[in-house]
Amino acid sequence: SHSTHSAAQPTNRRRHKHQHSYPLEREDFIVITEFSEREGPIAPLTVPSALPSEWNFNASKFALRVLGSEFRKKKALGSLPSIHVSDMQQCFDDDSDALYIYCYYTSIADFGARGYMRAFCLTYITPTPKKIQRIFRY
Repeated sequence: SHSTHSAAQPTNRRRHKHQHSYPLEREDFIVITEFSEREGPIAPLTVPSALPSEWNFNASKFALRVLGSEFRKKKALGSLPSIHVSDMQQCFDDDSDALYIYCYYTSIADFGARGYMRAFCLTYITPTPKKIQRIFRY
């Protein structure tokens, strides 16, 4: 009976290799998004630099979602940029891709940018539930 069991193992392994496993095996990754004066919200940088195509991660759609909401405090018209702008943090789930996202919104003074402030967002993205809550306890 031992030889029957050994012979069955490679068959199971072979069958498993050809099956698609859901959820898809993915690792954590980082996306930097910013507001481009010419293109609107963009994601100029991901870590790793080339995300696997089978992850089906749409960086453009993600940048729009992350930067689409106004997260900065409104300033009085004609006021100068301030270096004392408070940063914001946000966590949310992306149910369609089963991802959990931590966003750190900040901006820097940039006289070439709209409103003299360049907004960008550092995002940490993981497929592991509850991982962000464990890492980023306030």
